[in-house]
Amino acid sequence: RFRRHRQEVIPLLINLVENQSTWSLEARGKGWTPVLAIRLLGYLRADEAAETLVEVVADTGWDAVLFESAILALLALGRAAFPAVADYFRYGQDVETKVALAEVLVNAGRREPETYPWLAALWREATWEQQRRLVAVAFGDLKDRRAVPLLRQALEDPQADDVDQGYVRWALQQLGEPVSPLPERKGFLANLFRGPEVKTPLLGRERLLFDEEQGIYRRARFTVWGEPLCPHCGRPMTWDERERTWVHPHPTTPSAPAKPKRKKKKARKRAKKRKRRR
Repeated sequence: RFRRHRQEVIPLLINLVENQSTWSLEARGKGWTPVLAIRLLGYLRADEAAETLVEVVADTGWDAVLFESAILALLALGRAAFPAVADYFRYGQDVETKVALAEVLVNAGRREPETYPWLAALWREATWEQQRRLVAVAFGDLKDRRAVPLLRQALEDPQADDVDQGYVRWALQQLGEPVSPLPERKGFLANLFRGPEVKTPLLGRERLLFDEEQGIYRRARFTVWGEPLCPHCGRPMTWDERERTWVHPHPTTPSAPAKPKRKKKKARKRAKKRKRRR
């Protein structure tokens, strides 16, 4: 229904998001109104919402759900998000906002000549406390080998913890670089995959998951609704409240296709032909 009425719906959704009075937990909807509006904008691939979504990322570091919803919606826009994200990398001042937008920059501007220089400058400017490891993920997604020396140097950085090191190693592997495996940790990064299940809830800002069966880190990706995509098959997973884990939706058995109904006129004509042959 929403897709049929894009021209009418999208401006209304953008207005809902831009009205910051709806962001408060005390507002009607308890803060979920802008979240759902953002997710719908991503679902509708609303290119005209890109600038508004970037502003949400810049203004809402305190609201994890709103913040993450805006990131996922921008990722859903694909290349259409590049002008808005590029403007922030040119003129924005907040390092943490740029770090959050790094994966969006690569997703939208993989072929743009400014993308790598912006990421390299951000890598030098950001600290590990400012989620610098998300820039490492962006390097891995971009697959530009100019990032190899920066990432190699980070492996020797004593301020990088095991989580940071895991991200850096993953990025180097995406660039075709041999790296020694990081010992498995049972901390929050090790959101374990065992078969089709994610054993712990995903944290919003984490972008790598440890696959226990393969012994490697895998890229975490999500739908605009925040559902994780299985790294094995790419299907959205669902939350099992009883098991407290993400699981594959139960496969549905395809029903046999219905037989087309014969039109009465054709049936009568066939009956007449049969009588004539007799």
